[in-house]
Amino acid sequence: MIKLSEFYATLFYIGRLPRFQATIASLIGSFAYYLIIILNYQKSIMIITFIAPLILGLIAVYYYQKHSRIHDPKEIVLDEFFAAALIPLFFKTNILLCSVTLGLYRIIDI
Repeated sequence: MIKLSEFYATLFYIGRLPRFQATIASLIGSFAYYLIIILNYQKSIMIITFIAPLILGLIAVYYYQKHSRIHDPKEIVLDEFFAAALIPLFFKTNILLCSVTLGLYRIIDI
């Protein structure tokens, strides 16, 4: 269970990269949800594809933090993924606004 929690909380070990792990997780999150919106924008699918992985992520982060005994380890980048995934939800198909907002988010978050 711990290895699975680590795998998911670090977003498939992206959090273990030496540099730019949060930025990469943010790019993946924003791009993934942008594609979901472009391919099939139905509110029920958006809710399911956001809420279900978010709940699993909360559980994974809880177990990983409990095992590592470190509060908010830097390798946990799942929060960056979900924060960036919210951006396309607000700007729908406007790629320019999504890109600018993602850039601003990364600057503010650093």
